[in-house]
Amino acid sequence: MKKILFTMVFNLQFIFGFSQSQEHPYGTTLEEYNYVTIGYGVQLEQGLDMKSGYEFASLNGYGEWGASSIRLGDGSSINIKFELLKNDSKPFAERAVMVIINYEPEGLTRYLCIPNNYSSDLIWNKYFDDIKYFESNDLLALTWALSKSKAAEALFCFPENSLIRMADGSEKAIQKIAKGDTVSSYNFEMQCVVSAVVDELLVHSGKLFEISKINISTSDYLTASINDFVPPGVALEATNNHPVFTKNELKHFGDLNSDDKIYYYSNDLQKVKLCDVVSIEKNNRLEPIVYNLKLLNSDNFIVNGTIVKTK
Repeated sequence: MKKILFTMVFNLQFIFGFSQSQEHPYGTTLEEYNYVTIGYGVQLEQGLDMKSGYEFASLNGYGEWGASSIRLGDGSSINIKFELLKNDSKPFAERAVMVIINYEPEGLTRYLCIPNNYSSDLIWNKYFDDIKYFESNDLLALTWALSKSKAAEALFCFPENSLIRMADGSEKAIQKIAKGDTVSSYNFEMQCVVSAVVDELLVHSGKLFEISKINISTSDYLTASINDFVPPGVALEATNNHPVFTKNELKHFGDLNSDDKIYYYSNDLQKVKLCDVVSIEKNNRLEPIVYNLKLLNSDNFIVNGTIVKTK
């Protein structure tokens, strides 16, 4: 069971990651670790104020996080939920994850701190020291809660300057999109542009995201060598795992190559057409914050003219 838990923790790479041998300025500090595991419980018991500069935030924007509960054979249950410890005055705001483990009907609560991915070996060793003495039922509940998070597969997105085509034909930077906005989407069955309502703007931080870039030819011709000349077109940047619609299949952004044709909305033609990928720049920069859209009535939207899949 413990091996399973260790595997789950290392797979949740958006905020859990490989430890570092020396202390990193972005990493969870020993003081923060002790605050989550001990100090916060004392604070609640004594009615004290929150530690100055800190707050707990929802992890919903990082994946399908939420409360989980497992019922044991004797009728008791272990309930687990996650909170993100933040401090916006720090160079790296996402300080750690607090795991709240509640036992019913005893009414007992335990607090576990999962360090962020910049944390030192010292902090990560404290984390593993804390969980290695867990009872089997505790490990079972924690493993169950982590397995439901699906965090790693949720983090595909775009940098803040990516332009979203709105339903009225205008464009808006993705970071300015709000719940209730109406954006353009593509109905592949009817082969026409339709409207879709934004349910949520997903904002991901918690790590430095590798951003790749592709250039798309929007002309109807290519020269003999694309190395000599790149036809008029547009550029699109995204994380490598974002799904993009191509002529033959749905592919991850990082897997696109110069043989692929992707769907592009042409303002000049007022229709969607297939365009060539003419150049690719893998992992050309890092971004601390990226964005994605969740829509109420569609599984795709148009960003920098390209049709991409939603969360």
